[in-house]
Order: sequence, then structure tokens, then C-alpha cells
Amino acid sequence: MSTAIRETFFDRLAERYESDFESNPLARYQRRRVHALLAPLLKPGLRLLDVGCGTGADFPFYRQAGVQVTALDVSPAMLARARRRAEQLHWPVELLCQDFNDFQPEQPFHGAVFNFGVLNAFSNPAATLVRAARMVLPAGFALVVVMPPLHPAWMAGQLLHGQWTSLRQRCLHRTLTLPSGFTVRYVDRRDIPPCWQVLRAVSLGLLLPPPGRLKADRRPPAALKLACLLDRLCTSFLPAALGGDHVAYLLKRKPEPLP
Repeated sequence: MSTAIRETFFDRLAERYESDFESNPLARYQRRRVHALLAPLLKPGLRLLDVGCGTGADFPFYRQAGVQVTALDVSPAMLARARRRAEQLHWPVELLCQDFNDFQPEQPFHGAVFNFGVLNAFSNPAATLVRAARMVLPAGFALVVVMPPLHPAWMAGQLLHGQWTSLRQRCLHRTLTLPSGFTVRYVDRRDIPPCWQVLRAVSLGLLLPPPGRLKADRRPPAALKLACLLDRLCTSFLPAALGGDHVAYLLKRKPEPLP
């Protein structure tokens, strides 16, 4: 999939990303859990690479942690919104409109973040993570939040409505090509190369529908809070291999030389 296709897709998505995703209660629930997973690793002055930063939804969290961020995105529209957010925060962040595959950092980072489906947009997720390992210091970390092949709540909805094709493409073939030509590759633990050690794997939204379906469902706030509480409780002991709307992998770069 070309950079141009990804750029066009995310440019169009930028127009409604903040209203449809950032302000969505289910999405905010997942983002809070991601931040809780990442927070113990962030120290003031730490150099962090944010790949696919989007509109900069994580910038307030990074600013509070006191880290130095280099943020990449292929979408000029997404990056324009990220720049406005950084300006509103009065926070210096290096913003680059660039494909990760073309990025050449001047110095290594302490950690890298691929948040909320960014890795799913790459044609070879494993090779992308190897490249990320080359940009991270030995014993550095990566937080990768991906859409996995399995999502029980989504699968139940597809079965209920007879959507066999999309169900088969996601669960069996692990790919889905949209009419725009944009291809989603569903990622799981098999895509994590040996240069990374998996420290934690956490399901997000295992029992919940995708955030995009919330408007149609119109759940009352009390029911929504209860559903998120149950999801958090269940995913605290259920294996991440069961999938979810997303799965967060906390990785540590192994000290061995990279291939």
C-alpha cells in the first residue's frame, strides 16, 4: 500500500477524527488504559518517538509526563491539527510530516509508541517493528496498540447481521481492503519480531463494541460505565490472545545485536 493511499485515507479521516473518536466515551476509556500502561515508563526528559501521532490526542499526557517528543504522521491534515494542539498547550514538540519508513533520526530514542491501529496501516508490521528497534536504545521500550484478528463483541455483531465476508477476511486472512484502496492488516503476537520482549499484553474493549457503533446503540451513561468496568475487570485476568477492539503490547528491546 503506497504512502499516497495512506495519506489520502488519513486526510479524510482527520475531518471527523476528533468528533468521532477522541470524544467517544469508549475510545476515551481505551486511551486512559493505554496511558496507565505507559505512565510508569515516562520520565522527564525522556526522548519518545510517536509514530502516527494523528491529531495529537496523546500530547496533553506526554506534556504532563515531561517527555521530549518527536511526532510523525503521513497526513498533512492530521499533523495540522496536532500542531494546533501543541500550540494550545504551549508545548514544544518536533512534528514531521513523514513516512516512518523514510525517517532517519539523528539520535536514538528511549521509547517508541504506535498507538491505536497505527501499526495496522503498515504492509509488513514485523519489519516495521524491527526498524523501530533500530531507533530505540538497547533496553528501550515500545508501546504498540493494534487491532487484532479477533474481537468477540464485533464478531458477534457480524454473525448477527450475516456479514460473513468481513468476518472471514479479518479472522482468517487478517486483512481487509476498503473501497478507498486502504488495507488494514490485523496484528497479533505472531507479528512481534524476536528483537522485542513482550512485557505485557492487555486486551482493550474485549467485551465492548467498536467505538464507532456507540452512536447507533445510544447506551445510557450508567450502562456504559458499567460495561467499561466489566470489560476492565475481565481483561485483567483473561488472556490477550482472545483479542478485543485493540490489544496493547508493552515491549522491551532485547540487548542482542539486531539482524
